[in-house]
Amino acid sequence: MQIFKSATLVALLAGAATQVQAAPAQVRSVTPQTLKAEIAKNKGKVVIVNFWATWCAPCVKELPALAQLGSTTKGAVLLLVSADDPGMKSKVGMVAGSKGHRVTRLISSDIDIFFGGFDPKNKDSIALPRTYIYNRKGALVKTVTEEKSLAGYQSLIKPYL
Repeated sequence: MQIFKSATLVALLAGAATQVQAAPAQVRSVTPQTLKAEIAKNKGKVVIVNFWATWCAPCVKELPALAQLGSTTKGAVLLLVSADDPGMKSKVGMVAGSKGHRVTRLISSDIDIFFGGFDPKNKDSIALPRTYIYNRKGALVKTVTEEKSLAGYQSLIKPYL
């Protein structure tokens, strides 16, 4: 009987181990001004700023590719920014963490207000996912408003690395 109990305990523990979830990503509040400052601080690197939301299926689908891009591309930095409501901090952290991200930013205000300060010329046409690519000099060189694969992002930033 003792052997059965031990085998059962091992099986239960093994099952529990497969159900362990990824740690939530750290969520930092960001304003248009603090995001612009973070982009400027990374001058000398290619900066990829990706706006996503938990309710945007294409956004969530591309998160693993962005995590891999950010962790494997030398000379580039990924700034992940959730366009969810500021009250969704916990959910944003859980979703980003489950897709391989350790840090994400969360806009500090309504999406329209945020983009009015971050990208005033495009504030009325906010499509997600939305990715901004800055060259090493800190100049915006591309804006992408569609889901991309890892290979798609790699080819987009390759000329600027």
